[in-house]
Amino acid sequence: MRLKTSLFNKEIFKQDFRAVGWISIVYFLGLFFLVPLPLFMDLNTATPTTLPVENDGGLLGSMFAFELQAVFLLILPVLMAVFLFRYLQTRDASDFAHSLPISRGRLLNHHLVSGIVLLLVPVLLNFIILVVTSWIADVSGYFTMGNAAYWLVLFCVMSILLFMTGVFVGTLTGLSAVHAVITYIFLLFPAGMYLLISYYLDMTINGFSGVIVQEETIQHLSPITDVLTAPPSSGEASDLPLSQVSLWTYGLASVVIYGLSYVIYQRRALETATKAVTVPALRPVFKFGVTFCTALLGGMYFGLSLSSYGWMVFGWGLGGTFGYMVSVMLLEKTWRVFHIRLIKNWLVYTGSAGAVLALLPLGWQSYEAYIPEQETVVKAYISEGYGEYEQHQIDGTPISYITSGEGIESVLNLHEALVEYSEPMVIGEDYFFIHYELENGREVQRQYQTADPRIEAARQAVYETEEGRNIRYPALTLESGQVDRIHLDPNGKGRPQTIMDDEKVTGLLKALQEDLRSQSYEEMAHPSGMYSWISFRVRDESNEIITNPYQTTVYEAYERTTAWLKKEGLYEEFMVGPGDIAEAVVFEWPEEQLADDYPRFIYDRLMEQGVEPLAVEGDEKIEPLLQGEHNQDSGAYIVALYYDDTNKDHNEIVTFTKENAPDFVRQYFE
Repeated sequence: MRLKTSLFNKEIFKQDFRAVGWISIVYFLGLFFLVPLPLFMDLNTATPTTLPVENDGGLLGSMFAFELQAVFLLILPVLMAVFLFRYLQTRDASDFAHSLPISRGRLLNHHLVSGIVLLLVPVLLNFIILVVTSWIADVSGYFTMGNAAYWLVLFCVMSILLFMTGVFVGTLTGLSAVHAVITYIFLLFPAGMYLLISYYLDMTINGFSGVIVQEETIQHLSPITDVLTAPPSSGEASDLPLSQVSLWTYGLASVVIYGLSYVIYQRRALETATKAVTVPALRPVFKFGVTFCTALLGGMYFGLSLSSYGWMVFGWGLGGTFGYMVSVMLLEKTWRVFHIRLIKNWLVYTGSAGAVLALLPLGWQSYEAYIPEQETVVKAYISEGYGEYEQHQIDGTPISYITSGEGIESVLNLHEALVEYSEPMVIGEDYFFIHYELENGREVQRQYQTADPRIEAARQAVYETEEGRNIRYPALTLESGQVDRIHLDPNGKGRPQTIMDDEKVTGLLKALQEDLRSQSYEEMAHPSGMYSWISFRVRDESNEIITNPYQTTVYEAYERTTAWLKKEGLYEEFMVGPGDIAEAVVFEWPEEQLADDYPRFIYDRLMEQGVEPLAVEGDEKIEPLLQGEHNQDSGAYIVALYYDDTNKDHNEIVTFTKENAPDFVRQYFE
């Protein structure tokens, strides 16, 4: 009679449960204490918390501590793979397992089924508890069934993906100590390489911004970052933290990883059980990968720290050498790797990594020189950094674009000047972010920094246009009917005040807009005098309050605004006067290398060095010091104005040139 064997070997499953069942139990308890238990507790309170799902994200929101759920999701499937396949990294256990009367393929599949079942059962049990609870009590204020179903799919798909990735790495390494570490490196590798290369291009390609490309793309390059940076979801199909495309992609990736794991497992030699890399053909790839990454990291560190191409090349060599030595030690499992052959291989690997890094920027030459033709530009935007543009998008506030032919031409002229007079490694105090939308639907973004004064005329031409002024002062685009209220926030003193009366809102907005429109370019670029803040709470077209208010500074030179404040009796409480300053100290601007730094940094260093300043008291002498300029990169004198002489950190920093400084200051230092 033919001997029949079952496709499912329950003894292997029992052994797997004894070895890793505790991980399944921890997974269940962790999710239970974070999801069903808080629900039960809140349902039993006298005043249950029934936040709308769309405001709190349901099971993916703050009430159910999704951040802590993510910790269990990202750690336990990897631990399952590490402990379940630990026998591959131990020679005796590996020999015993593969001596059993079962093929390698079936043995692998048995362990995979065991691991997947032990990971999915805790998730399914918690989901069933939630479903049963929804039959017994009204949980509509906590989550919807669509939200719960998505939670189930998300945890199942991600658990399988992370587990399969851990299994795949386990077939490639014979060291248990590095199994989990390499698994997370593998999961983060695309995002990590993208991050390093984007920062490297930021250092070497003029106009390229690593921050911009990272904000737009990096989240989706790793399942870990995809989960950790996902926004809350209401459970609706149109508002999922991870899109259906992402979930299908991760599911397909799990299948591909399984196929690779199956092939490698079938061909893996038993004697590689204690080697760092079990596939001989991958060892040179491993060495080059580690060498390249550490060379890139070393070049970034020294290049960014010292703003020097020479130091960046030094960082390549130092980082590449360190990475190569570490990779060899890991492969050989000893630090005794120093021999003649090592020098030859070191030259090959570090030289190859350096050559790739040196050649990489050459493919971006057309990127640096590209400036759109004026007739192809539909609208343009310019600001002092990408952060301002991004904040508009986050807050939902309207973006003021430049659409006129004259305005677009001025932006293009400034762009040409920035291409000519800025370099990526040269640090400057002037930052520019330029955004174009072209007639073919394409978007072009560039970011520059420079200290070259030759761009000043081109910048002036942009900000003297009406549209450029509107970008610099968003309050110019407001109408009184949009403004719900105005907040007055004194700088360094008093309490904020709120204006809600429609007539007063209209009067103050009109006065401020007239002052902003009458500002000369010099006053816009180099404001002087003390200031306070005005912010506007605005309603959008659907009459919804815009969360982040429009905000602008008010200087003493704003004649119409200050006149309105005086008429309403708000001037003394709002604007900073000599009576609000307890003491002032004046330093002479040092002539050494500190002169290229920002005034506040210079002030901090002078205080640390114990330099003796000119101490000033009395309203008569303090009043002219209030007219200093802010955040200038050069000058003759630095002034610190203290609101409270017992708190030296509560201060304002202004600067003066010799021509603009009060007479008593010049006389003291001369």
